[in-house]
Formats: sequence, structure tokens, C-alpha cells
Amino acid sequence: MGLTTDMRWHWSTALLWLLLFGLESEAGNVYLDETMRVNLGIETAPVSEITPVQPVRTWVKIVKRAGTEGSVGQGWIHTSFSTLVAQGLPVRKVGGQTSLGRVVSIGRPYSTRPDHRPLKVRFDRSTTFTAGQTVSIEVVAPSDGDGVAVPLSAAIYTGGKWLVFAVNGEEFAPVEIEVGGVWDGYVNVLDGLYLSDIVVTSGVRQLWTAASSPDQGARLLD
Repeated sequence: MGLTTDMRWHWSTALLWLLLFGLESEAGNVYLDETMRVNLGIETAPVSEITPVQPVRTWVKIVKRAGTEGSVGQGWIHTSFSTLVAQGLPVRKVGGQTSLGRVVSIGRPYSTRPDHRPLKVRFDRSTTFTAGQTVSIEVVAPSDGDGVAVPLSAAIYTGGKWLVFAVNGEEFAPVEIEVGGVWDGYVNVLDGLYLSDIVVTSGVRQLWTAASSPDQGARLLD
């Protein structure tokens, strides 16, 4: 759906106001007056605690024996659990306590199997699995003590770094964060934020555009 004339006018007015009156930047921080906050759709929310969830159980078949990078296992995860499984999360054998590897990737559902998504796991070199072996695993989601959480919409990736905008008085400060994973609509932040922080959750793209040079690309975490 294209922009109407009124929509184009509102966005043009908002950007012009931003350039002329609404934006002050110092050391990366951004100040927006109340009018610009409304025009750019800026919303904020406090950083939250991790909500523990049960490990997701599935199985993988070893397709590559341990080598310099460890064994590789491939399997499936039901789409109802896919929001609880993220690239980089640790895996362990069902009933075990020690991490044996990590999730490498989660693919899109196949047309022939729309209710499942392909899962790829890389095990540590210390494991002794053999090609063709089936291994029952648990994907361990973040739990208490594993950092804090922010909504998925709050994180932005640029220049090889993950950033959020934290509220700092009347300004918005870009803060580099260490991301541990993404699940159930939230980003697990291992370092960079505290529970006392408040972050921008809506209008992040527009805020980043305002704070950065036009030729510096950015994309939202997805």
C-alpha cells in the first residue's frame, strides 16, 4: 500500500522539523522535543527480568563427525516452539546438565512440512557422536541470572554491533549490548543494560536515522 498525500506531508513535516528544530546531538546522544517524540512514534519501556521457560526438547541426526569444529546435527523444531529457540543458545542431552554445543541455525518451514522448521546444531569437539547417530537434545533458553530482556523491537544492528537507545534524562543514549539470543519476542541482553534502565521500544529506526549519518546503514534485529 502506498503513502497517501497526507501521509507524505506528515512525514515530510516531521523530518523537516527534526532537521530544523527537534534534534540536538552530543557524543551520540539524541534529544527530541515532545512534538518530535510524538511525530516519530517514540515509545519506551523498562528493561525486564528473564522469564524462565522450560527447555525445548527435540532430536537431531549427526550428519558430520567431530572434526576441527565439532560434529554437526540436523533435525526439526515444531513451529510452536520456534520462538523459544535461537541461534547461539546452548544445547545438552535430554536429562543432562552440561552444555554440549550450540544452535547454529533455524531455517524456514518447507512447503512439504509447514508445521516444522529445520534445526542445525554444532556440538563441541569433545563429543563422541558418530555419523548417522540420533541424539535427543534440549535447547536451553535463557533463565534467571542470564542477563536481562528487552523487546525485539528495541534492538538495532549496525557496524557489527548491537545497540539499543536508553533513556538518559531528556536524551536518548545509544548503548552497545551483548546479545545472548532471541526468543518469544524478546532479546536476551547479557551485558550493557541493568534492570533500572529504560529503553526505546518503538521508533528505533527513525531515532537511529536521526542520530546517524545518511550513508550509515542499519537494520532491525529479526
